[in-house]
Amino acid sequence: MATLLNFGFTKPTSATPLKGNESEPDLNNNESHKSSIMRRTFNNRWLNEYSWLAFDDTTKSMRCKFCTKSKRSNPFGLNGSKNFQRSALERHQSSDDHILATSNKKQSEVFTKTVNEKFEKTKPAVSAMFRTVAFMVEEDIADRKFEKLIDLQIENDCDALKSTSNYKHADSFQKMEDVLGEAAQEEIDALISKCDFIGLMVDESIDVAIHKKMILYLKIVMNGKPKILFGGNVEVSDGKANTITAAILKYMTDHNISFDKLIGFASDGANTMVGRLNGVSTQLKNMNPWIVSVHCAAHKLALAAFHGAKTMPYLLEMQRTINSVYYFFKYSPTRYQKIRELQAVLVFEEYGVTVVDLDLFVSGSVFPDGTNNPPKSMCGLGDSSDV
Repeated sequence: MATLLNFGFTKPTSATPLKGNESEPDLNNNESHKSSIMRRTFNNRWLNEYSWLAFDDTTKSMRCKFCTKSKRSNPFGLNGSKNFQRSALERHQSSDDHILATSNKKQSEVFTKTVNEKFEKTKPAVSAMFRTVAFMVEEDIADRKFEKLIDLQIENDCDALKSTSNYKHADSFQKMEDVLGEAAQEEIDALISKCDFIGLMVDESIDVAIHKKMILYLKIVMNGKPKILFGGNVEVSDGKANTITAAILKYMTDHNISFDKLIGFASDGANTMVGRLNGVSTQLKNMNPWIVSVHCAAHKLALAAFHGAKTMPYLLEMQRTINSVYYFFKYSPTRYQKIRELQAVLVFEEYGVTVVDLDLFVSGSVFPDGTNNPPKSMCGLGDSSDV
């Protein structure tokens, strides 16, 4: 291969002599020539020239924001490129992958903008509907009444709801109810996460569909004051101690509640709950010996009143007498009307009629005034809704 030496040129001599085993670079040696070229580095000015470009300080590589977000398989979208040349940037910018990723970004921006504009436009209506759903849940109103309640509000000139024809179905009610439930649960979980200790109250129940349920309440202390939170109504397959214990542990795991926080457990006095050998409280104490198990005070009082009253014949006789009066008037509108007329003439406070529970009577909470003293007329007790 011809070189400049063939045309009479000579190699320039070095101004300084070589030291030791140093050798003069061989211009004809390709490897030596490569090592003598300065290594290329990233130019920060490229960030202003290419809006899609990003530099990763950790890996010292260049990335394409659009291709990375779209998970493209090109070098700028996977691990990043270390080819710090403008030509590499130009090639990527004109590649099909990059053009498609850029198009997807623009479409996503248009879609997001449209959704946000639609949301802002319907926000007053959606807020009004959520308030309606919350009211219905609090007042125990059936979801089939949702559409009629919305129509009623529209007739009452609620302008915010006039564009909600697509959201009045019972399915929409269920979805909004689920969202409210999730929001409430997130708020409860946030409160629990801030507490060092919690107490747990559980009881078994059966819903209208005859499904076995376990209701949970959590007791926490916020700013020095006790606070009761509704934990949930968990479905259980049976009422055995092992099943209930497993359901409690699953609930705490699902809601990221540390078992070490549990220091109190309250339940009824059933053997399933407080059994000495294998009750729920015993199993929980085996896992956390700091737990204090308490028999529900209200349930204890009811049991004490009920069993105590059975030993007093005059209380049993009073219960039979008052209940006889109740049934005498309950099934006869004519008789009950006469009682109303008598109460009006004697200027007595009008009471409804209800059956008497012996344990409530003994505990002093049967009559409307909160005592066990019957009204002057002895004509009725309790709430008129039972009539």
